[in-house]
Amino acid sequence: MLISNKYVRKLVWGIGFALFCAFLASLYSVLCRKEKRAYIVYGKHKKELFTLADFVLFFIMTFLASIRLNVGSDYYNYYVIFNSVQRDIAITKDKIVAQSGYYLLSYIIKQFTDNEYAIFAVIAVVLYGFLFHLMKDEVEDRSAAFTCYLFLGFFANSLNLLKQCIAMMFVMCFYNMLRQKSFIRCAIFAILAIIFHYTAIFALVIIGVVTVIKICPSRKLFFISLTLGALFALFLPQIIELIIRFVPSASGYEKYVNWRRNSQIRLVLGVIGTSIMYAYLLFILIRNRMQIKALSETRYLEISFLIIGLCINLASTRIWVVQRIALYFYQFIILILPAMLQTFDLNRRRKVKRGLYVLMFVYLIFSGIFIGENEYYSYNTIFSGDRPIYDVDFNRIFQ
Repeated sequence: MLISNKYVRKLVWGIGFALFCAFLASLYSVLCRKEKRAYIVYGKHKKELFTLADFVLFFIMTFLASIRLNVGSDYYNYYVIFNSVQRDIAITKDKIVAQSGYYLLSYIIKQFTDNEYAIFAVIAVVLYGFLFHLMKDEVEDRSAAFTCYLFLGFFANSLNLLKQCIAMMFVMCFYNMLRQKSFIRCAIFAILAIIFHYTAIFALVIIGVVTVIKICPSRKLFFISLTLGALFALFLPQIIELIIRFVPSASGYEKYVNWRRNSQIRLVLGVIGTSIMYAYLLFILIRNRMQIKALSETRYLEISFLIIGLCINLASTRIWVVQRIALYFYQFIILILPAMLQTFDLNRRRKVKRGLYVLMFVYLIFSGIFIGENEYYSYNTIFSGDRPIYDVDFNRIFQ
């Protein structure tokens, strides 16, 4: 057969998941249009409240993420780690420092429940609670931000890259505290990000420097990013080996340098496809950057994060897993793109939205097939009677 059963399952999963995300985006949009926003005023401060739309979508996403079984290529690993933690085992300094925020979180949860799937529910509550809080505080057009979150694959990532998604959340908190010059909280969020995922170090340093010196986005910076990304792609294995030599504690990542999956054409195409998608979105944002600046200088400056993310994305062509570092920077698009749309008149906004949503929807199907973040290619629940299974064993059943 030219198309194996595995790739048929990939296609079915990609289309099914994209359609489900389209349903969530449509539901949120409809609910947002049917209600007025409410505020609470205390003193000179005015605080917006969560809406019914926020609560409904938060519940749906949290429920589905909590009861899922064998969704996400790392699901089994997270399940095993959580259930290897015992209530009576003391947390040691080494376990906390050695990128073990997940271990610490597991230990805390185990003090309240022995449910073997509890970790997935808690992480869903944290991640989606933060998402709706961020949109409430930072975005005028929440529906557009939510659609970007779904269609650009961040929801899919939250079902697989649990440790990194928590680290990404703390990096965003670090950035917000840095903007407010709350340096103590800034340091706390930086530490939390690092103990959940070492890769957060790169994001924290780069985002910190770019925020402090206020690097402005430009066409020149965009093309420099494309050029450097292509050059780094040629020498990335040697660069990683050099980093590991100076940072021995990162030696666990050495296995990715010569990983057999790096040469899989599916993953190479996935990285290239994602680069093309974000390069196009960035081109549009840069072309409208002055209008964005007039609306919000913060959103304008954040375009530079996307440019950096694109450089990293391109550099990961030979080692696809490095692309995950770009997600720390790409997450800002759910704030920036709605701001750009807000600068257009109503008719143009509708037309641009329609075109971008169709493009991102197709990209979501593409990423479901090529990026490979769900090696099970199915959605099952903890009520099915099945057990968690390693994704390699799962796929071997269908070969």
